[in-house]
Parts: sequence; C-alpha cells; structure tokens
Amino acid sequence: MKKYLFILVALLVTLSSFAQNGKPNKKQQRAKQFSEEVAEKFELDEAKTKEVYELKLTQMNASGKISKKKKNGEITVEEAKAQTRKINKETVNAMMKVCGETDRKAFSSELKAINQSLKKGAH
Repeated sequence: MKKYLFILVALLVTLSSFAQNGKPNKKQQRAKQFSEEVAEKFELDEAKTKEVYELKLTQMNASGKISKKKKNGEITVEEAKAQTRKINKETVNAMMKVCGETDRKAFSSELKAINQSLKKGAH
C-alpha cells in the first residue's frame, strides 16, 4: 500500500511541476537523466522508466524540503539525516521492485555510480 501511495504522490508532484511552466526545471532534468541511465543499465521499458523518473523526482523534492527545514532551524541536523535516510531507503526499495532487482547492496552501488557520473557530467 505504501508503494502505491508513494507512486501516487510522485505522480501528483510531477504533474503539478509540469503544470507550472511548460518546460522542465533542473530537478526534472536531473530526474530524467537519472531515469534514462537506470533504464539503460537495467533494460527498462518506457513505463518502468517513467516510474523510476517519478520516484527520483519525488525523492529529490522530499530531500529539498528536508534541507529547507534544516536550514530554517525547524529540525536538527540529526533529524534531517534520519529523514533523508528513510526517504532514500524507500526510494531504493521501490526502484528495486521496478527494476526487478533483489540484491540491495549491488543495486544501491549501481544507483550511487549513476548519481556520481551524472554529477560529474560524464554520461
């Protein structure tokens, strides 16, 4: 049930983001690049690539909100880390299901490598 709720929230966030202005913002662009890299690595079809995109965008938006709360002093650094870890774990678990992977450690390593290559612009 949590998975469906997570995906629904992801869809709503994305739809509202696209509705604001016709062109994608930086988070949407990064989520798109990430989902394309994951799709290539795990040979995903278009529907699963879209799911990965939605999950990544939701993760990025949630992390941004946590960061703002931390910056504004609403939560402590430790609380921010704990909340971010929880979001990241939920996202990885959901992506594992989408990609059909079962080895969490290996999958997490692959995602980390994809994130790092995108940060460096080496894709």
